[in-house]
Amino acid sequence: MLLFELAIAIAFAVKSVVAANTAATTMWFDTSNIVPIGNGRLGAQILGQFPKETIVLNEDRIWSGSINDPNNKNCPGVLPQIRDFICLRSFVQGRRFIQRTKYTAGNLTLTFPNAQVSNLNHSLDLNTALATTTYEANGVQFTRSAFASHPDNVIVMRFTASSGGMIQFNAGFVTPMASPVGVTRDGGILSST
Repeated sequence: MLLFELAIAIAFAVKSVVAANTAATTMWFDTSNIVPIGNGRLGAQILGQFPKETIVLNEDRIWSGSINDPNNKNCPGVLPQIRDFICLRSFVQGRRFIQRTKYTAGNLTLTFPNAQVSNLNHSLDLNTALATTTYEANGVQFTRSAFASHPDNVIVMRFTASSGGMIQFNAGFVTPMASPVGVTRDGGILSST
């Protein structure tokens, strides 16, 4: 009997420590905060919104509307303006001017069926780098999780629901690039190259 009670006490203590560590390394956000994920090359900013989720995507070789070209061919044309900002000590305006030429890969939008939502939570677990958005709609618990894998060089999103057949959304992609590369849909997988 004493051994059984000791085993229960140890199991409870381990469960309490795990729960405390998870809570201590999880950051909670409201929907006005962006949760960043990335692997050093790929990045995403997850807004955690409903019914329209926007995920800002980036890749380290994409900027100024070009891909795989670290040389911005527009620099000679804007260099005099940048020098003027520096000479006038207008650093804030200069930074804004420069940032106008930097773009993301694009925005992935996921539009879910409109419903009354409750218990909306948006978090980032710092131990696992897992961004999670949970909410309840029409009596169903929904979870959207995302992470960036360095070894596999991908950003992964997983959608779950407490009832089968309830995950529905329309996906769209908008990019500021002048000549975007292909986006393909194969079965249930959407990929961009």
